[in-house]
Amino acid sequence: LYLAECVTGFNYPEYHPPNVIDIGSMFAKKPQKLEIDPLKFMDKYQNIVYFGVRGLEDCVEFPFVIEKFKNRSDIGFVIASDYYKGHSFDYTYPYNLYYISSAYANDILGHPRTSAAITYGDWEMILESLYHGVPVISVGHSFDRGTNGKLLEYHGAGIFMSSECDIASEKFFVNLDKLINNPSYRRNALKISTVIQEKNANATAKEWIDYYFDHGVAELVVRDYHHKGSIRFDRILVAFEPFFIMGIGSLLLYFIMKKILKIF
Repeated sequence: LYLAECVTGFNYPEYHPPNVIDIGSMFAKKPQKLEIDPLKFMDKYQNIVYFGVRGLEDCVEFPFVIEKFKNRSDIGFVIASDYYKGHSFDYTYPYNLYYISSAYANDILGHPRTSAAITYGDWEMILESLYHGVPVISVGHSFDRGTNGKLLEYHGAGIFMSSECDIASEKFFVNLDKLINNPSYRRNALKISTVIQEKNANATAKEWIDYYFDHGVAELVVRDYHHKGSIRFDRILVAFEPFFIMGIGSLLLYFIMKKILKIF
């Protein structure tokens, strides 16, 4: 059984065998009320832009991005990251920039003033943003990022920029203004939001796992199409394929090395 974090009606049309089930977004959820400090910050601005870009602070372009923020006093920028904790910086942050833990992603995205989300093409982040009806700028083309960005453009719910360096360019801020000021992006994102919210991913996953058990399956490995790691449900450990492949590879390497050492 393969549980795919895909959304029927949003993903590109593709053939799935019967053991592949689209379950929607695993991590998108209804927002909780934010603490006082981030709320005070967000209430100052008509438009909030959420940066869910992992590793942004390590990029060479980051100081240039910060300088660009200073020139956009009309927008509040929220960067979701745990990087800032206990870390010293060589530059001064502008007053319209706020750091918050990545654990609050859904709460920021669900705030009514959040007008846009920025990601390096991360699928999970794209689904979370669209769940809340927030249009997305997807930056970067490596691995599946280009496909994800083009999918956003195809549905009119975002803008794709192929180079990660573009995040520090004037072109990025032109596209950001376009995303915020053109209501069609928000409208299309809200249409996709209704599709994503119709399916409860956790409940759907549990339902299919229970179905397989109830029909006499003694052992079951459930693999996810998109993400590494593991998720524990009520009756099964949901394991992911990369760990299985790595385990088999390590075992084979062990026996090969054992034979070689015996020869010598």
